[in-house]
Amino acid sequence: MTLISPNVTWSFNLDGQTSSGKTHTMLGTGDQPGILNLAAQDIFAHINAHPNRDFILRASFVEIYNEVIRDLFCETGSDSSVAIREDPRRGVYCEAIEVMITSYESICKALKSGECSYM
Repeated sequence: MTLISPNVTWSFNLDGQTSSGKTHTMLGTGDQPGILNLAAQDIFAHINAHPNRDFILRASFVEIYNEVIRDLFCETGSDSSVAIREDPRRGVYCEAIEVMITSYESICKALKSGECSYM
């Protein structure tokens, strides 16, 4: 399975009761990578296999809890609520902070940053 497609927004969503393993599935542990790390590895393997192409990667990290969308890249203490918008060109999207991703290390750093806000 490959995750790479041109001009596509990817989203990972998990739903389940408390303590069912959603966070572990997404983030994993040091010796067992989660879905997000495995997806990032696949994305950068594809990028490295196509050195003559340009790729633009941006990431947002949001949590939906009790029908409230919270931006996990938002700085602690500031309003982290996210609005849902609709645009004729972009379609429906969350108005959340987007981080530019330039390497596997930068996406791991972004995940750690969002994970800190989640915990």
